[in-house]
Amino acid sequence: HYHAARAVSRLCYGLRRTLMFKFRAKRCDDFEKLSEFLVSKGANKHKHSRGSLHDHLMRNFTLLKDKGYDIELCNAAGLHSIFGTNAFTKTVLREDDFGELAEKFGEKSASLAKLFGSIQRPKTLENPETINESEVTILLRDDGGTITIPRFAFDELRVMEAANLYDQKSLKTQKYPILVDI
Repeated sequence: HYHAARAVSRLCYGLRRTLMFKFRAKRCDDFEKLSEFLVSKGANKHKHSRGSLHDHLMRNFTLLKDKGYDIELCNAAGLHSIFGTNAFTKTVLREDDFGELAEKFGEKSASLAKLFGSIQRPKTLENPETINESEVTILLRDDGGTITIPRFAFDELRVMEAANLYDQKSLKTQKYPILVDI
């Protein structure tokens, strides 16, 4: 039976006990698979700007999925900070968990998530060191070094960052005009 909670009444002085269950409709299998994985790794226990890390990652996944991006990029967006980033230093997975991640979500998703965590972002995604039609040189997060990656991977990292900043309400035209366009 459906029930609506009401305020405690002065007419009843007895002990009131309630038991509540929260439900949601099952979403697509890919959503459920990613969500279950993140919960199993404790992402729901890490605080993030608007809820838990799990919530943030699932919103990123859903944003790209709803826009029609391929599932590998959607999964990468849903995994983007599990190795930590320059801004979010908590980690859910260690570097040696990469194999498990690649097996579960594919090499592309795992590689993009790992790469996202290793670069100086969002700065280098808005303004890379060098860029041409086939490759891009971007800054690494820790040592100020650089890495050259294929242009298509860079473009996918930009999509992930745009979703990430959008979810955090940090995607500002003045600061990130290229990412805003994405």
